[in-house]
Amino acid sequence: SLLDALSRESLGAIAHVGDMVFDAASEEDWQRFDNHLASIADRRVPVLPAMGNHEYAGSRALARRQLTARFPWLEPTTWYTRTFDRLGLVWLDSNRSNLGSQWEEQRLWFERTLAAYDADSAIRGVLVFCHHPPYTRSTVVSGSEDVVDAFVQPFLRAGKTLAFLSGHAHGYEHYVAGKKHFIVTAGGGGPRPAGLGTKSWPGVVDAYPGQSKRPLHYLLVDQSGSGIAVRMRGVEGAGVRDVDTFDVAF
Repeated sequence: SLLDALSRESLGAIAHVGDMVFDAASEEDWQRFDNHLASIADRRVPVLPAMGNHEYAGSRALARRQLTARFPWLEPTTWYTRTFDRLGLVWLDSNRSNLGSQWEEQRLWFERTLAAYDADSAIRGVLVFCHHPPYTRSTVVSGSEDVVDAFVQPFLRAGKTLAFLSGHAHGYEHYVAGKKHFIVTAGGGGPRPAGLGTKSWPGVVDAYPGQSKRPLHYLLVDQSGSGIAVRMRGVEGAGVRDVDTFDVAF
């Protein structure tokens, strides 16, 4: 249902927040992923992924071969940027245990990248993508203290950052800290928790106190002269509809 709906959307790019496959060394798993993409009508739409923990599953050499065959820019580093009209887009690799000394290299790169976007008059807003959420009330996984320590403070300090988008938690969550948005968009599958916990964080407000079992979904992000409009499109009954919508000003 989601792929059918997505194939009818007008898309400039697809940002994936990780766990594209279960076993990254498996040719069969990647073939299934390729088949999913084939169902999207316009194959010229770029797919831009973050590294999930499952992208490190299985043989490291085989996994890297599968990944770089499809996404060659993930070599030599698994973090990168793109610009899209007035937006700066940043992908981070939140798998600290797999990066070793590269973790600190990435953290410093992230701070320099945000500073460069703040100084670039052509960029009005910045979106950040990674796999592990800094904040989640999921009962399946926990929020990442590594992400909080390395990335959240630079994100909050930067002048143009708008939203921090992550996955991993098998559901949808939307929090706001000041004027900055933290969105968990893990809507492609996995065991969805029937309910969420009660965890809270100072200065972080839950902006989507909706039904407990969050729908399978994707996000649409449209930009205008004044900011971005975000729509969470979820499976509801026999169709896909807007479940959560909000605007973020530049």
